[in-house]
Amino acid sequence: MSVLFTTLRFLGGMVVSTVHTGTSSRIHVITFRKATRNEEAILFKNLQD
Repeated sequence: MSVLFTTLRFLGGMVVSTVHTGTSSRIHVITFRKATRNEEAILFKNLQD
């Protein structure tokens, strides 16, 4: 069973969500998409803390 990571980040002035898994030598991207409004709110809240 693999561990999945969800990352919110800025790319080209917009917020994107990436879900990925990996090993020490390799990263496997599962999804890469524009973040939802709720995900954007989560990111901005965490940047303020």
